Amino acid sequence: MPESPLPEVAAFQAFERGRIWAFANTVITAMSVRGCVIMADSQPDYRAALRRTEAVFRGTVLQVVELSVPTIPPHDGSFLPIRMVVFDADVTWAGVRSRRVMVFTGFGSSDCGYAFKVGHAYIVWADRDDWRTPEELHTGLCKNTVAVEDADEQLRQLGKPRMVKK
Repeated sequence: MPESPLPEVAAFQAFERGRIWAFANTVITAMSVRGCVIMADSQPDYRAALRRTEAVFRGTVLQVVELSVPTIPPHDGSFLPIRMVVFDADVTWAGVRSRRVMVFTGFGSSDCGYAFKVGHAYIVWADRDDWRTPEELHTGLCKNTVAVEDADEQLRQLGKPRMVKK
């Protein structure tokens, strides 16, 4: 039997039915304009990156929901797969005010998606899209998102986080 969605996921899925085409159009446009280029930086400056990122938090994945949105016109019946990931955020460095956080990502390297695993903790770096509601965030391989066990340098540079209380 499929896992039932958390209340936040069910509410989002109902709300999202009216905005599917806009999402697909924006994702495809962003991918074609910006692409996903990953460059190795020998000495990343996470404090500087923090100033340019809307949300940075540590969270444990509660649920990963696979969604499909139609491709942009002319619609040929194909769909663009995306993932909505629900986190329990315990601390934040920027942009997170509640413990439940929903973040969108793709499915893999070709669409810059990050492969989150339920029950695992991550340092998540995410931004908002102008056309989305202020609560909706996106992340991917081009961000600094990393599993907590691989985040020693990030944690050292970021310094003390704030607790998320709600």
